[in-house]
Amino acid sequence: VFGGMRLMGEGLVAAYAAQGAASVVAAALVGFVWRRQLSLPIRAAALAAATSVAAPLILFYDFMIIAVAMTWLVRAAREDGFLPWEKTAMLVLFPVPLLSRHAAMIWHAPLGTLASLAFLALVFAVARREIARHSARAEPALLSLPA
Repeated sequence: VFGGMRLMGEGLVAAYAAQGAASVVAAALVGFVWRRQLSLPIRAAALAAATSVAAPLILFYDFMIIAVAMTWLVRAAREDGFLPWEKTAMLVLFPVPLLSRHAAMIWHAPLGTLASLAFLALVFAVARREIARHSARAEPALLSLPA
C-alpha cells in the first residue's frame, strides 16, 4: 500500500498512514478468520493474503505469497465448491505480477497494491461463505433441542 500511494504521488505521511491502516485491517481479518476456527485452507489463505497487504512494497516476485494463498483457496474449493465468480477473480488476479511493473512505469498505476487488496477481499468473501455454512449447519441442531 505504501508503494502504491507513493507511486500515485502521495506524500510520505499519507503513504505511511495508508500502509498502517491497511496492515491493521489485514491483521484484523486474519484474527477474525482464525478466531472463528475456520478450516485450515481458509486460515492459511487469509494469512498469506494479509502478508502481501502488510508488505509496504510488493514487487512481482513478492506475489509468490499470493500464489500460495490461491493454492489454499483452490484446496478449500475442492471441498466446498467455488463461489460463482471466484474462478474468474483468480484468473484476472493471476497475471497481475507480470503487468504490474509496466503499469507502474507507464501509467503510475499501482496494480500490485490493488491486486493484493483484491485478493484479500476474495479470501474474506470465501471465509464469509464458510461462516454462513457453519451457521446454517448449527441452526437445525439448535432447533431440535428439547424444550
